Amino acid sequence: MKKLLLLSTAILLTSLLFGCSNEKASGSETKELEKQLEELKMENEALQTSKEFEEKGSVIYTKAIEKIATKLSPTDQKELKALLWSYTFSVNGQLIPKEGTIEINDNKVEVVLSQRDLTVGILPYDSTYSGAVSGEYFEHITAINPKPSNTDMSAGTVVVGSHYIFDNVENGQTITLTITDELKQRVGLDTNTIKIKRK
Repeated sequence: MKKLLLLSTAILLTSLLFGCSNEKASGSETKELEKQLEELKMENEALQTSKEFEEKGSVIYTKAIEKIATKLSPTDQKELKALLWSYTFSVNGQLIPKEGTIEINDNKVEVVLSQRDLTVGILPYDSTYSGAVSGEYFEHITAINPKPSNTDMSAGTVVVGSHYIFDNVENGQTITLTITDELKQRVGLDTNTIKIKRK
């Protein structure tokens, strides 16, 4: 009987000790979770403040440009609009240099003509002149030799792009694109002929 009582007491004590240990562990875990939650709250508040600051900055910038634009002459507004529309030519992610010739090592070539419109929501709309090149921007590429394997378009709120993909370009091969004087001026090239040479 004594042995049974002793065994029961030992089991009861072990259970109590184990329960206390779990409660301590659970309390420790709770404190750790509360700490993590507090850190996440602080991080969220910081991000919210940053977002609000960016939004306010954007509104102030837009209002300042609008105010300046209304005081400009029509000629000055036209020049400003042209500056707020930008055009770039790139080959496999590299901008084409002013002289219009670029060398590449890849047998797959992607030529991208991008148009960026920074006037959205900034300057008053003028149906006679938006600041963009005349017509469709991609129509200013007047010739491509050889023909691309594939063409594609990309479009966002501010940036649009015309993509020309050439597969299996051989060593020593040259891809040539001819562009208009208007586009040449807007992309800042010294030539109307773009040459892409495969090394």
